[in-house]
Amino acid sequence: MNADDASASTPDELSAAPSEVSGDAQVDGTIRDRLIDVTMEMLASRGEQALRVVEVADAAGVSMGTIYTHFENRRALVAAVRLEQYRRWMLESLRQIREALDGLDGPSGAVGTLGQLVIRPDDALYRSHRELRIDAIAASHHEPELAEEMRQLQREMNVLAQDLVRRAQSLGIIDPAIDAAAMALLLQAVPMGLVIADLDPVSAPTGDAWVELLVRVGAALMGTPSAD
Repeated sequence: MNADDASASTPDELSAAPSEVSGDAQVDGTIRDRLIDVTMEMLASRGEQALRVVEVADAAGVSMGTIYTHFENRRALVAAVRLEQYRRWMLESLRQIREALDGLDGPSGAVGTLGQLVIRPDDALYRSHRELRIDAIAASHHEPELAEEMRQLQREMNVLAQDLVRRAQSLGIIDPAIDAAAMALLLQAVPMGLVIADLDPVSAPTGDAWVELLVRVGAALMGTPSAD
């Protein structure tokens, strides 16, 4: 195992609970997580303006006092949900890349795997993920504390993405001459850039055309023929 492998993080590590956490802390974490999940569902179905804290409490099966034990006010609750939306979307994207790398021993088959990983512009699930992440970014512009938390989270995501790039480079899948930070940014920016297609789906490329283009780009970065 080389130094990079020994220090590399995985997307699961960010959300893993420490084994030494006390029982009371685990209960508190579970309640907080439930409140965030319930609020997330309500925001998705009703929008932020219609969100009522008392309804969150009812749906989560807790008292109003419990909510305010975990969140200072309604704004703090919503901010926590936006941050969690951002975190989950990023971790899911990185998890898929990691699992793809786990199935490869080297460059052989990498282009075909890339074709399976490419997010199509017309994929409704990922369109929803983009909307959630954009909501979180937009909210952070008006909430300095949320903005700082998101900056810290994005920094952690960048480290995880760069570790995955370095792993791919060690396997010979990505050209080692390519800067890992630049490649990690590209991996994150391309899926988010599909928001442009969301604005005008009529003139957006077909899913097949988009996949073909990115496979060609990926093959060039790998130094592998796209016909592989």
